[in-house]
Parts: sequence; C-alpha cells; structure tokens
Amino acid sequence: MRLTSTKRGAAVAAASLLCGACFAAGPALGAPDRVIHACANRRTGALRLAGRCNKRTERALQWSVNGAVGAAGPAGPQGPVGPQGSPGPDTGSAAGALSGSYPSPSLNVSGGDSGAGACRNGEALTGLSPLAALTCGLGIYSDQNFNFGVGPDAFGAITDGKDNTGFGPGVFGAVTSGFGNSALGGYTLSAVTSGQYNTAIGAAALHSTTIGMGNIGIGSYALLDNTAGQNNVAIGGTALYNSVNADNDVAVGAGVLSLAGGGDNTAVGTNAGASLLGGAGNVLVGEEAGSAYTGAESDNIDIGAVGQAGDSGVVRIGGAPIGTRALYIPAAEANIGSQAALEINPSTGQIGVATSSERFKTDIRPLGAQALGGLMSLRPVTFRYRRRYLRGQADPLQYGLIAEDVAKVYPSLVVRGPGGRPYTVAYQELPTLLLAEVQRQHRQIVQLESALRRLDTLQAEVRALVASGSAAREQRR
Repeated sequence: MRLTSTKRGAAVAAASLLCGACFAAGPALGAPDRVIHACANRRTGALRLAGRCNKRTERALQWSVNGAVGAAGPAGPQGPVGPQGSPGPDTGSAAGALSGSYPSPSLNVSGGDSGAGACRNGEALTGLSPLAALTCGLGIYSDQNFNFGVGPDAFGAITDGKDNTGFGPGVFGAVTSGFGNSALGGYTLSAVTSGQYNTAIGAAALHSTTIGMGNIGIGSYALLDNTAGQNNVAIGGTALYNSVNADNDVAVGAGVLSLAGGGDNTAVGTNAGASLLGGAGNVLVGEEAGSAYTGAESDNIDIGAVGQAGDSGVVRIGGAPIGTRALYIPAAEANIGSQAALEINPSTGQIGVATSSERFKTDIRPLGAQALGGLMSLRPVTFRYRRRYLRGQADPLQYGLIAEDVAKVYPSLVVRGPGGRPYTVAYQELPTLLLAEVQRQHRQIVQLESALRRLDTLQAEVRALVASGSAAREQRR
C-alpha cells in the first residue's frame, strides 16, 4: 500500500512535530546532517522515526529539517564600548639603529656595519614612496622628486615640487609645486611657490619671486622684489633691485636698472639706467648710461651717454659725464629744425652720406638747359618752425624751400616720409644744379663779353672812319 498525498502530508506534518526529537535522537536518525529518517507502514501509513526500515512492510522516508532561508531581520543595537586599556610608559630606551630615549631618539642611518650593506656616506636611499623624504640632519633634505637642500631650514614647505636645489638659510621656504629652481645664498628664492627654472646666486637674490619663471639673478639683492616677472637677467649687486613684474629685462653691473619696471630693457654698466622707473625698450651701455632718465623714458639707445630726461626714441653716443659733447641722433620729429650736417632718411631712419665716386654711378650726362629751367621757378622763403616741434629749442629765422613747392618742379629733390608725403628737400643736391646754372650763365657772359669786344672794335673803326671823313672835308674847304 502506497502513501497517498494526503497521508504523505500528514506523515510529514507528524514528522515535523517530532523534529525536536530529531535533535535528541541518535545518529540513527541522521540528526548530525540535519536530515530526518522515518519508516511509513505500507498498509496503514503509520509513521515511525528510524534509521532502518523493514523493506517488506515499510517504506523509507527522509526530509531536511532546514526550510528556505527567510529575510534577514533588523540589526540589533550596538553593544557598549569596552573599557580603554591603560597607556603604556612614556619613556624607554631604544636599541639597534634607533638609539637613545624618548622623546628624542636618534637614528643611525649608516647601520652597524660601517656601510658594508647599508647606506654609505654620500649615497641616497632608494625604494622610498613618492611622498617619503629622509632628513639625515638639520637642514639637509633630499627626496625622490630630486629636490635637494642644504641649510638650517631648507625646503621648509615643499610638497609637489621637483628638481629644486638650494644651499643656504631660508632657501625655498615656500616651495609647493615649483620645479627646476636653483638657489645659492641666504634667503634666495625664499618665497617661490610655483615658479620654474629660476636661478638665484647671492644673498636675497630673487628673494620675493613667487610664480616668476626663467629668471637669473646673480649678485646680492639682484631681482630682489621680482614676484611674477619672467625671463629677466640681472648680474650684479642690486641689479633690477625693484623690478616687480617686468619681463625680458637684461641688467649687467652693480645697481643697473635697480628701479626699472617696464620690461624689454637692456643695460650694461655700473648704475646704467639706475633711476629709470617704468621705461621699456631701452638699450643702455656704459657706466651710468641713461642715468639721467628718472621716469618712463622708452626706446632710447645710450652708449656712454647719460641721456636726457624725457627722451623717447633718441640715440646718444658719448657725452658722459653730463655737459660734454656727444653724437646725438634725435627722434624723427625732433629732427625738425635741427641744422645738423648728417643726412637721415626719414622713411628708413638710415644715416649716411651721398657717394660721389664715378665707380658708383652709371648713365652719366651733363645737365642741360632743360634740367636747369626749373631753378627760376623755385620759391626761396624765410620761415620759423612750429613751436610744438621745437621741444624748447630756440626759434631763429631760417631760410629754405617748401618741400611741396619743390615737388612740383623737381620731384626727385624731395625726400618723402611714411605714407609718401613730402618730408624734406634734398638740399645737398641743390648746389649741383646751382653750379650747372652758374656755369651756363658764365658761358653766356663770356659770349656776351666777346660780342661786346667785337662791338667795341666796330665802334672804334666807325669813329676812325668818321674822324677821317671829317678831316677830308676840312681839307676841301
């Protein structure tokens, strides 16, 4: 007789009620593996717990005690924190490479084998993490980012910087991400944070530079106040001393461009441009060259000359000290009214003299009457220059021609400035025309004089004939 589904369910239910006995039953019931073993009577369906069944009259049954896993319940409250243990001792001695006592133990970085297997003197430790650093003694610093410093407080704030090298107190005191900087001397580059590729040699050189790049300061206080300026070169004590944000200045010599701030200046010589405040584009060469500049004078070239306050675009050669004569090439507008013998092409700025040798010339022809005919059309005048072009110079009465008038008669005698407008007259060409005209008139005079001599001869002959006729008439009387 087989168990019906109803009877089987009843048997399972009955077995479940008996599960408590399963855990108490011995190994025969299979309790250790959490499986219930039972025997069901084939005829009546009666159920009994047993590990072995009578195969003729009973049917073996088994099922697991564990049902399906249910959902997890809420977490219970955290238990109280256990009591804190008592602190360890504050003092104690160290042994091995670490010696001494708390709180100031010392580390023997050379090891106890005299460098046979550990770090020898002058060698670097390897295998450090990127953020690791080793300080072997006060003011000696090195790390895996190739930063190295020697001094009582070198690299005091360095974090991400790379390839920085410093020697002296206070160097690189604020470095964060700067790289490629080199400093030698007390408080050189002591404020640099993210500046790059700066070189400072001398006490307080580039002292205030923070983010400036590519600067070179050699000499005590060179580029002292520079903060963000770039690509400046200062060689000499206090050179570019007060330059703050200027770029591309070059100063060579003690005190050179010490107040400059305009940028793109080049000065070589003791105190060259020492009082220049904001000018730019000046080239000053020689002791005290450009030392007369006290403002923002710009674009001047002074070679051995102190210059003159207010200059702009002026070239001066020689003349130092003040009061001696110099070769002076003024700016374009300042040329107006000058009576200098130098020839300047206003369109190119070139200075020179006209060549006269035959080897430079071709198509040589004499000046004819046609070329000289326009001379009589030129209009000589007296004049004075407008005051705004004189720049404080005297205003004498002068003599000359008007370029626009000359252009109508002799266009080749007019020098034109920017834009093609008449600028000045090539006065050096006029003497040739005048000479040709004088020669032409001289030839005419010679011809006239010859004609006059012939006329005098004829007149003498006429007088002689008249006198002879008069004498003949007297005789006939």
